[in-house]
Amino acid sequence: HTGSTTGSSATAYFQSGAIDVLRNIIRWPESVSSFQSSDTNDNRPGGTIDTNDLASGTYPVDAGPGTVGGVTFSHRIRLPSEPNPV
Repeated sequence: HTGSTTGSSATAYFQSGAIDVLRNIIRWPESVSSFQSSDTNDNRPGGTIDTNDLASGTYPVDAGPGTVGGVTFSHRIRLPSEPNPV
């Protein structure tokens, strides 16, 4: 095994040795836990994902109450680049 992106390498000559070596490199439980923690933090309200989405200019925003086509709505949704719906 040579990790092309991580620079890690390992050699084993038997299946059992290869399994042990790869388990130590992959560290599945720790890797999954780390991913879950980062994902939860990034996706919390106001987290990295929300911040990036809002900064993109393509994330829908609430234009507030108003009338569209003669129907009154509590919330009208639009993109930042669009005028308020009427």
